[in-house]
Amino acid sequence: MAEEEHQEMGIDNVDAIEVQKLDMLHDTIPSQFIPKVGMEFETKDAAYNFYNDYAYRVGFGARISKGHKDKYGKIVNRVFCCSCEGYHGKDMREDNVKNPRPQSRFGCLAKMKVNSRLTGKYRVTEFIAKHAHETTTPSKSHFLRSQRKMNIPQVVEVHLANDSVITSVRILINASMNMKRKKSV
Repeated sequence: MAEEEHQEMGIDNVDAIEVQKLDMLHDTIPSQFIPKVGMEFETKDAAYNFYNDYAYRVGFGARISKGHKDKYGKIVNRVFCCSCEGYHGKDMREDNVKNPRPQSRFGCLAKMKVNSRLTGKYRVTEFIAKHAHETTTPSKSHFLRSQRKMNIPQVVEVHLANDSVITSVRILINASMNMKRKKSV
């Protein structure tokens, strides 16, 4: 977009630069992976997975923000947002904390809202792509919390490691109990 068009929309220079960055980033992503108002999904999980995949390609973490249920308990709308959306409450600990927690919420407005009231399918009713913070590079987005996923072989390996640790702890306990018995005899 031209600078005049941005000024007509009430976007200042800083916002215009952010919009240009976002446009450049969206140029690198295939259009079928960018959310658009009117897209439909069979389930809310499919909608979240789509938004999370988009978040991975752009370089931010996604989370489920809010949702509403109908009188039968079925979720009728859901908001998926950037993990930096909103603000944390004031820390009630003392001011001189040795290791203060880093700020992780910056009031980011990026979100995708889906609604299923009319058709039963989840339709995108609102999509805001602009972030209030720098996103990570797509090459580092696998470190973000919503992107950390383990495949089946990794899950099996973790379970085997946990089982072997429990077994080795039991062996050590049994060995120490046997040593105590031998000393007492």
